[in-house]
Amino acid sequence: MKYKTLTILISTSLLLTGCGGGGGGEPVSPAVTPEPTKPTTTLPTPDAKPSKQPRMQLNIEDIEITYGEKSDITLLIQNQMGNLTYEQVSTDYNNVAELDPFSNTLTILNAGELTYKVTDTSDDYQTSSSTFTVKVKKAQAPTPLLKEVILDQKDTSRYFTVDNARGNLSVELDSGSSTLVDLQYVGGYRFTITPKNPGVATGFIVDTGNPNYAGYKIPFKIDIKEAITNNFSNIEMKFGAQPLHQTLSSEATYTFSANDPEIISIDQTSGTIQALKVGRTYVDVTYKSIHSNQAATHDGFYVDIVKGDRPTAFNATMTQALPYSTLTQCSGIVNLVT
Repeated sequence: MKYKTLTILISTSLLLTGCGGGGGGEPVSPAVTPEPTKPTTTLPTPDAKPSKQPRMQLNIEDIEITYGEKSDITLLIQNQMGNLTYEQVSTDYNNVAELDPFSNTLTILNAGELTYKVTDTSDDYQTSSSTFTVKVKKAQAPTPLLKEVILDQKDTSRYFTVDNARGNLSVELDSGSSTLVDLQYVGGYRFTITPKNPGVATGFIVDTGNPNYAGYKIPFKIDIKEAITNNFSNIEMKFGAQPLHQTLSSEATYTFSANDPEIISIDQTSGTIQALKVGRTYVDVTYKSIHSNQAATHDGFYVDIVKGDRPTAFNATMTQALPYSTLTQCSGIVNLVT
């Protein structure tokens, strides 16, 4: 117990000495209490935004078409991942096709060429671009048929008509044909044909075409026949003569008509004349070339039927004797002249 009490006393003494109490020692500075340190809060670092996924290249096929084949065309698009935007990169004014970006279709307007740039954007995939070209070729005219006409040299009623003309029209005559025929444009896609001389004229009607249709040539052939000429003149026939045949053209049709059908009989188409009795009559003739559209030509002539020649006298010869009575009855016949 004594040891415990002593220990407490010594400890107390030492404590008093260290605190400066009890004597006249040096002054002791007051103790400074440090400010408390604020705790540091460390925020978590956010993860970096993930990069867009790689992708295959956007591809749109070019379009090549002939004008008139189709009116609407759907684009063939490969590897689309997002939304498409279109940009025309051609420098020319677009009158070739009209684009509908919602349905990805083109409406063909005219022949020509056009280029677009297409961009495909997506939230998940990288952006990709592609270009495509629209080429609309001029339509070719079908192979034209040969225009052929046969006409009389005096026939000026014929013409050529061009169906479905696309551009300006003109005529190209082959060498030597200009002396045979003249063709003049009179509007309405028509050319009048004016024959000059007999012969075969050839050449082309030229259509220059337009922005959507190529030009082409239409061949033609014009066979010009020599004009039908008949110089009908008056005719004199003896009664009892053989029928008279007319000399006519094989490239014309004829109609003959006698004013007095009791004097002559005349074939309506061939003009062959048979005398019926002595007299005079007028024959009206109309004729027309089989190669002409013009009206028939009128002509005519007179036919005079004169008395025919009497046959010569003749003598009958008896080969055997006849009874008197029979000879008497025949005697008036023996010297008969008809």
